[in-house]
Amino acid sequence: MKKYIFLVVAAIAVLCSCSKDDDTTIDSVVAWEYELSMGKFKNGVTRIVIETGINTSSYASDATHKPLNAAGTLWEVLDGKVLRIQTSGSKILGHDSFVREDIHFGLFSDYYKVETISGIENLDMSKVTNMSNLFANCQELTSIDISGFDNHLVDRTDAMFENCYELKSITGLEKLNTSNVTKMDFMFANCKALTELDLSTFNTSNVTRMFYMFAGSDALTKLDLSSFNTSKVTDMGGMFLDCNKLGSLTFGPSFSMAKVKDKEEMFSGCGSDGHCYVRGITDPALKDALREGTGWDEAIMEFQ
Repeated sequence: MKKYIFLVVAAIAVLCSCSKDDDTTIDSVVAWEYELSMGKFKNGVTRIVIETGINTSSYASDATHKPLNAAGTLWEVLDGKVLRIQTSGSKILGHDSFVREDIHFGLFSDYYKVETISGIENLDMSKVTNMSNLFANCQELTSIDISGFDNHLVDRTDAMFENCYELKSITGLEKLNTSNVTKMDFMFANCKALTELDLSTFNTSNVTRMFYMFAGSDALTKLDLSSFNTSKVTDMGGMFLDCNKLGSLTFGPSFSMAKVKDKEEMFSGCGSDGHCYVRGITDPALKDALREGTGWDEAIMEFQ
């Protein structure tokens, strides 16, 4: 499997102060991060020491939280609630999201109890192409700032914020370069605390998948997607599923369903607390396409 230029702590509960060079693969990196985020180390080892370099090395720290590599970079979880990234030198080189044993992993995915991520500006994301699941399952995270990301190579943002239940604000979405992105499915699914999203700068001209993109984000009251170009989208199934507070949905002249093959449950459960008014659609054929097989009627949707 491809190796990444990435340094992590290799830690177990009985580990004492020691360090060694090894060729840790991304498999063991993620296995360690996953177990940490699941809380299996509890109050034991909570520091991950990371550096950039040619060889992957592993460092350990004990329960006193004393770093063994003082000149390196610290990636630490404090009290299980704060993820802090510090560096005394070069930025940390971010890595692509990937799948292992049918489980999707992103750089910050599955930090279930982390409420705050600080020092994210110390990441160099310029070589990352896949941001799927980047913050997925950060269930207690309340805000995030991605304004410093250089993501001009990114072609996937699917499930990027999925299951971020407490996320109230995302700073820097307007700077997210989506011109090469092809997959946005589940991107904001189950972001239950988000009341608004400004997606006016999104370039979706190459996106093919938008299924369940906003599903379960039941605090959203309006969405303006007038900048969306959906000419290549083939799947919109469940796109607004259970967005039950959504009262206003705006599309623009580049909204198309010409290539859409799956639109099942697109609006199911949407606007069920009241009417959801759809604006920006004048083409009768497109109106018919939005009404048929999408859950339109039971969702109390209306054109305006």
